[in-house]
This record gives sequence, structure tokens and C-alpha cells, in this order.
Amino acid sequence: MEKSLLVDAKMLAEFANLEAAGADNFRNSVARDFVPEGFWAGQVIALSPGAMSKPIWQIEQQRLRDAWRSHFSPECCLNLIVLAAKLSAGEQRMEQIRAQIEKMPNEEIPSVVAKPNLPRPKIWPYQHAVMLLALQPWRARICGKCGKYFMKEKPRDRYCSKACSKQAVLDSKNKSWGLHGRNWRPSKPSKKSRKMRGK
Repeated sequence: MEKSLLVDAKMLAEFANLEAAGADNFRNSVARDFVPEGFWAGQVIALSPGAMSKPIWQIEQQRLRDAWRSHFSPECCLNLIVLAAKLSAGEQRMEQIRAQIEKMPNEEIPSVVAKPNLPRPKIWPYQHAVMLLALQPWRARICGKCGKYFMKEKPRDRYCSKACSKQAVLDSKNKSWGLHGRNWRPSKPSKKSRKMRGK
């Protein structure tokens, strides 16, 4: 498997864990050109009363998190890939061309349809990563310790980092000690038996 696909899948996990405060840094420094520019284009206005509008990237992030929890079901993956295509600049250009065609006289439309000058849609690393996890859903996991989304490199991985793995082992030992510690401690000799030994 290409290393770049695994790198993309790790970046997808970073996007799934992204907090609002780090969005600009992710967009401009960490993962430039990872997702379509349309992800950062604006906000979707909430229709229900009292609800707040959300940035588009957060709505797409929630869809990604839902897919992660469903182990990248085919339907979730198709939605993610198609919506990313719609938010890409290529899709916006196609919409512009469609709008131009609608304004053309009927006699000119057949020549445009026969030789469409539509741009080829760009495939984003985000979409590659979604496809990888659709084909290998065992890689998409949620850390058993901190709850972060992460991409498993090996099937036995249960935690997103060495720190979480060490903490989980320590917690397990502490829990076991709390439950069974009394049985594991060597019993102290009673005062009577110590006196008898001293004689």
C-alpha cells in the first residue's frame, strides 16, 4: 500500500479531531489542499429556531465522525465523497457552465453538449482517505483511552498513541490492585505469633 494513502488516512483522523481554534492552522499549514476549498467557504444557516449556524467544515466533520462510528459503511462513504466533490472548485465551475447553457438559445445547446468543455473534477486527498477506510474499515477506530478518532496501522492497535496505551495499562493495573490488592498482600504475622518467635 502506498505510504501516501496511510498519511492521508492519518490526516483524515486529524480532521475528525479538529477543534475550532485549530481550523485556520489546519487549513493553511498542517493540511493545505487536503479538503476542497468549499469546506472553508462559509456557514450553513440553521433552520430550526434557536439553533446556531455552523461552518461548513464542521458539518462535514460531523458527517465524517458519523461514518467513523459506522465503520465507514458504503452509504456514508459515498455521501462523504460526493459532498466533497460538490464543494470543490471544479463542481462550482460545472455549475457555472450549466447556468450558461440554460441561458443559451436552443440551437446552440447541441454543439455545447456534443463537445462539453467541462473541467475534470479534482480528486482530493480527503476522498482518497475515505476510500481507503471504506476498503479497510478495521483501520478506523476511536481510542479506548482518550476517545480520539485514529487510524490503526496494525490490527491489534487499541489506542491512538503510546501515551494512551501506557495510561491504559497503568489504569488496568490500578483497577486490578483495587479489586484484588488485599488478597495479593502478604499477610502480616499477628502480635502473638511475633512474641512467640521472640521467645
